[in-house]
Amino acid sequence: MLDSAAPRQKNDRPVIPRPRFRFRVGLGIFMLLLLAAGIFIGSRLVIFAQRIFESEGGIFSFKQLFLADDKELQGEADGQVHILLLGIGGEGHEGATLTDTMILATLKFPQNDGEKPQLALLSVPRDLVVYLPEGYQWLKINSAYAYGDLGDRSDGPEWAVNAVEELAGV
Repeated sequence: MLDSAAPRQKNDRPVIPRPRFRFRVGLGIFMLLLLAAGIFIGSRLVIFAQRIFESEGGIFSFKQLFLADDKELQGEADGQVHILLLGIGGEGHEGATLTDTMILATLKFPQNDGEKPQLALLSVPRDLVVYLPEGYQWLKINSAYAYGDLGDRSDGPEWAVNAVEELAGV
């Protein structure tokens, strides 16, 4: 006689997972993936912050992210602060220390109640010709950082700031 023709017993029935069990398993997998993504993103942020906020001993402190020094920024007392944003290509190609992007950001703080802070962004054309010190004469503004960093010097940021300050009159 064939086995398939025999009546099935109660325990021989195929087990069909209940929908609630599937939901719990799916939710558990989703939560694990979410946790893994959070750990990955958090670790990348910490590594990035360590590069930015290295202190004298090379040790990073989380309090540097949240607590500022009491030191005033230049121009803060007058209600206006200028910040120069520099974009540099980096190593791996010709002209690695030339500034590809120069943006002068001006923050104006409210002086009276009801006023809102203002922000102005000025993009400095990188082919603009300016005077550079120490015998370099007239060159493109995007080379100020590169010539300031030439050799053993590390005056690149200072040279770029001076060139933009001279140009913008700030």
